[in-house]
Amino acid sequence: MVSKRKTIKQDDLWNQKWQAYKDFMVKNKRRPSKHRAEDLVLFDWFKHSKKLLKRGQMKADRIGKFKQLLSEADNLPRKNNYRYSDVGMYVKPNRIHLYDYQEEMLSRVETEFHRHRSLMVQMPTGTGKTYLLVAVVSDFIRNTGGHVWIVTHRRELVQQVKSTIRKFKDLVDDATDIEKHATVYSIQWLTRHYGEVEKKPGLIIIDEAHHAVAKTYSSVINAFPQSKILGLTATPCRLTAQPFTDLFEELLQSWTIGEFIAKKYLSLYDYMSVRPSSADIRIINGLNRRGVDGDFSVREMAEKLDIRPSLQRLCDTVLRYAKNKKGIVYAINIQHAEHIAEFYRENGIKAEAVSNKTPTRKRNDILKRFKETPTDGSRPLRDDDIQVIVNVQLFDEGWDVPDAEFIQLARPTLSLSKYLQMVGRGLRVYGGKKFCIILDNVGSYRLFGLPSDERDWERMFEGKLAGKGMVDENSLSDQFDNHDYVEEVSDDSDTDMMMLLDHSGLSGDLNENFGYKIVKGRKGLYGIVDKDGNEIIPCEHGKITLRPNAIAQLFDKDGSETDDSWIDLISGVRFRFEPSVTRKDSLELTTRDKFKFYPRVKSKWMNSEAYTLREILNCGVDDGLRFRNFYIQPSEPRKLYKYVERIDNKTLYVDEDENYFVRTDYEQPLKKTTLEEWKEDKQSRKDELSTTGLDDGGEWYWNWASDYRKNGGKTVKIGFLEFTEKEGGYQYNYDTSQISFRRDEFIVPHLIRRQIRMREDICFLGDNYIVTKSRPHVLFHIYQRYIDGRRFDVEFYAYPSMRYYCRRLYYDGNNPPIVGNSEIRDASDVDRERSDKRWKKLREEMQ
Repeated sequence: MVSKRKTIKQDDLWNQKWQAYKDFMVKNKRRPSKHRAEDLVLFDWFKHSKKLLKRGQMKADRIGKFKQLLSEADNLPRKNNYRYSDVGMYVKPNRIHLYDYQEEMLSRVETEFHRHRSLMVQMPTGTGKTYLLVAVVSDFIRNTGGHVWIVTHRRELVQQVKSTIRKFKDLVDDATDIEKHATVYSIQWLTRHYGEVEKKPGLIIIDEAHHAVAKTYSSVINAFPQSKILGLTATPCRLTAQPFTDLFEELLQSWTIGEFIAKKYLSLYDYMSVRPSSADIRIINGLNRRGVDGDFSVREMAEKLDIRPSLQRLCDTVLRYAKNKKGIVYAINIQHAEHIAEFYRENGIKAEAVSNKTPTRKRNDILKRFKETPTDGSRPLRDDDIQVIVNVQLFDEGWDVPDAEFIQLARPTLSLSKYLQMVGRGLRVYGGKKFCIILDNVGSYRLFGLPSDERDWERMFEGKLAGKGMVDENSLSDQFDNHDYVEEVSDDSDTDMMMLLDHSGLSGDLNENFGYKIVKGRKGLYGIVDKDGNEIIPCEHGKITLRPNAIAQLFDKDGSETDDSWIDLISGVRFRFEPSVTRKDSLELTTRDKFKFYPRVKSKWMNSEAYTLREILNCGVDDGLRFRNFYIQPSEPRKLYKYVERIDNKTLYVDEDENYFVRTDYEQPLKKTTLEEWKEDKQSRKDELSTTGLDDGGEWYWNWASDYRKNGGKTVKIGFLEFTEKEGGYQYNYDTSQISFRRDEFIVPHLIRRQIRMREDICFLGDNYIVTKSRPHVLFHIYQRYIDGRRFDVEFYAYPSMRYYCRRLYYDGNNPPIVGNSEIRDASDVDRERSDKRWKKLREEMQ
């Protein structure tokens, strides 16, 4: 129990600090600063008192006095003369403002500089690193009077940064101070002349610090050991996995892109990509040369992608999915950019190509015309309007075009940094722009995921993870050889894009991922509720740690950690170690080991055994995901359907409410049905069939009930195949004369019409055979099918080699089927297994 004397003493101390703070402001016409040692006592007292007031823990008799002090302090210059507003940001009337996250980062930088000499700050593209830079510079100049060097990695960016500082010079009290005390240099000039510069730096700021290479920058940094070092970047990663720790001691991370979008600081987006089996993707999969930076060779990219069919597909994509919108296209090189712009103009799109070689005056004119071009129909387009800017290494870093309504990726890259810099230019919030369309014509999502996916920046900063996109070794590009793929030059402009994620789906995902909060129960224990206040985790835990993307760690009542303390709040799946969140097309998944992936669906059926594998995900999920005994359709990525049974080409599913749905072949979405309707359909099919016996695999052959031994029959054509029709049944006309010996597996049974499932490029004959349009004289026998419904292990007889092959066939329901080039197992092994099965059956019959 606190004594009365002690309470009086504490009150006296508080009142003394209050009076000292008041006297300090009257005398110095400013607040105490954390940068001055003599001010720290009063600064810390004021900061602590504000926290008590905010939490409602300040004594009642002190509240009035402290609020009076707050009011007086608010009228004094603080952090560039900002005034703290009721929406949580420092505002200078009619001028620029710092958002709460920028102010928070500014405070973290100032605090960490007391403990470290060098820091790297990570903030996503479009979240205002420039505002933070100017705030840091102006605070440093005001508090120390020292000089600041701002270092860029390219010479052409020097004038741009100078113009930016000039634009924001009214952030500071003295408009001339920031230009007088801050100088911008390129690293190329500085490494040769830093010893000649008269004004030595107290602070060195490295812009776009992911380009900072220790060998180049260390000579400058080491020459001024008393200077503070600050690096700014959106992407602290390198293709080579080289760490940044040789230049920077600590990484300060801002929010994730997803959280910025959820809080409306960045724009929602639609993400559309070409299909994995498209012509351009097959070309990209065949790119095997690398540049000096480890990325794709520019020369090889230009040779294979700067061709008329590819240009036409780019143009067709814009016309179909972003017509009459303004956007930025990222090209391979200057010639590629000019070819794209010319092709777009020929097709009615007002486009211009720009690069770092474009004269500054012309570049600024193009940018001005682009910004003045309307897209709302307020006036007709004029001859000098520009709808599309095709650029090369210009708008990926440092250039601000917030009104871009779409981004088109026309150049592939292996660099995560380049990818995020490019797509990030479309995520800036601007005026009436509701969302941005990202047109991925090079399939970059296969390497990097989507822009809002979570990244492990800490490991990349430490050099434990490369910022490099890698096609998984089990993916289609490795299963099927594309290196010798050469496209026929044609004018085919069919560019079918698939929607990986639309803005409404993204909004729903983010509301769920960032809509949770920790609550305290009556017994002092903690739980979690969602944004609507619904209980997700009961108040039964002594401690809870809430991570981004709806991941939490739950502790026991005594605060101890359990074996499966980590939980995905969406699916309810528990983990022993912290899982990461990833995305495949429209689906979000959690994984701990990159081997087992758990779909983030809300279902009582989800548990630690309800996972899918990387190999299945690599085959694509654009028509849904089949895993275990479940199915998720793309239009409902949070809902789980359970498999019931299959008849011919129809599959029956049920949801948690016991509603039944049927899917025919690959069609979407599922169609609602009843169990009675299904049973009637099932019986009607059985009535048309009769069984003739079991095959060697223990499955029934279904034959037409009529007598097939009748003479006659007529030849009919179904799709690209010919059949002999008898009494309403069909016999596939497959020529077995060239087969060196008879194999029962290659004798196709008689079929009814429903068992012939003909599509444009492929035909399924019953459940055991496939014929493709590209090889109509080859019969593929299915000896293993996978649960995803896309992959089939098949055997077939090839002439004139006169031997059997075992390969993997892939068919996604939309694109032509692909047959792998490598043997997946020896055909003799299949024969041996089949022979063993026959002998086993024969022995059982003899016994």
